[in-house]
Amino acid sequence: MGFTLAQQTQQFLGSLLLGAALGMVYDLFRVGRRSFSPPAWAVFSGDLCFFLLAGGVLLRYLLERCWGEVRGFVVLGAALGFFCYCLTVSGWVVALLSALVRLLGRLAAFFYRPVRALVKYAEKWGGKCKKRFSGAPLKGKRLLQLRPPMMYNKKDHKIQGKGEPHHGAEDL
Repeated sequence: MGFTLAQQTQQFLGSLLLGAALGMVYDLFRVGRRSFSPPAWAVFSGDLCFFLLAGGVLLRYLLERCWGEVRGFVVLGAALGFFCYCLTVSGWVVALLSALVRLLGRLAAFFYRPVRALVKYAEKWGGKCKKRFSGAPLKGKRLLQLRPPMMYNKKDHKIQGKGEPHHGAEDL
C-alpha cells in the first residue's frame, strides 16, 4: 500500500518542522559554547551528542509517520528545515539566549556577593573566637584559684597570694 500525495505532503511538512526544532536544539549547544568557552574535546563531544540525538529523533519520526520506511524526501525535508532555520531565525535566537544567559549570570553574581561576604565575615569571626577560646580549658582553672582581695592602702593590709585564703574564708 503506497502513500497518498496528501500523506507525503504532511510527512514533508512535518520533517521541515522537525528540522527547525533540531535547529533550535542545536542553538542551545551554540549558546553553551558561546557562554562557557569549553575546550575542543567538549565541543566535539557536544556535537557528537547532538548528531546522535538528531539521528534518533529522525529515526523515531520515520518509524511513526512513515511506518519505518526511509523516505528520501523526509530526510531532505529535515535537513532543509534545519538549514532554513539556521539561515533565518537562528542568529536572533542565539543572541537572545546569550543575553538571557548573561543576565542570569549577573543575577547569580549579584546574589552571590552578599553570601560570599557573610561567609568571609563568619570565617573571620570564627577565627577570632577560635583564638579567644582555644586555651579556654587552661584559663578556666585560673578562675578557680584564690585571688587577693582588693586593696585600698598597701600599708594597712598584707598582700595575700594564691595560697592564702580571702577575707571571709575563715568560716569555711
